[in-house]
Amino acid sequence: MPTAGDIYYTTSNLGKAGSPPLVLIHGAGGSQMGWHLHLRRLPGVNVIALDLPGHGKSSGEGKQSIRDYARSISQFLLQAKVYQCILVGHSLGGMIALQTTIDYPDQVLGTMVVSASAECPIPEEVIQGLLNPLLHSGSMDWLVERLAGGSAGARWVDATRRAVSQTRTGVLYGDLTACHKANLNKELHKIKTPVWLCAGEHDRFFPPRAARVMAGRIGDAQYFGIHGAGHLIPLEKPDEIA
Repeated sequence: MPTAGDIYYTTSNLGKAGSPPLVLIHGAGGSQMGWHLHLRRLPGVNVIALDLPGHGKSSGEGKQSIRDYARSISQFLLQAKVYQCILVGHSLGGMIALQTTIDYPDQVLGTMVVSASAECPIPEEVIQGLLNPLLHSGSMDWLVERLAGGSAGARWVDATRRAVSQTRTGVLYGDLTACHKANLNKELHKIKTPVWLCAGEHDRFFPPRAARVMAGRIGDAQYFGIHGAGHLIPLEKPDEIA
């Protein structure tokens, strides 16, 4: 299995040899399987899809802050001998991509943020409920309910629920804690490279308005709304993302 440090990853070298790759960063409690195969095998592009520490096939432990995850991404890139790339992050991965861009600008040529914004105010009781056997099911229901919307069929919602359910409770707790604590608004002005912000019009986790506001706080940013999509755009609408 290809690994760099604690991170498992796959590559698809369908682009020009030596060209900077797209690096796909998945969302909370997930893995690289949260990206449609069409995006992990994008024609004409070199793509790296990874599992965050403690997720999927990666070893190690999950983190409880966006900045710690960003440090993991930076270290992964160095160990994989990827010196510059374009980061593409979904949900929690989008926040990680932004933090990595802020903290390690020399490694990032551009950033695409899918279904995310500068902060994610998940209720504290939902996060703490994950650790309580009596409340765990209710917390999971709250999370999965917000995955639905737009054209997200039962297939993708059920697949995502199964994937998240297979993630260790402590890892999912850490992911949601990282989202809950994060607020990147005061750092967005530091980003000097291009940023693309993409949101589904029916997203119930990160409303499109939040992404549009964030676009206005970044010097070189473009916002793209996707009609008929909810939170799971990388699975619902891979062609539009491509």
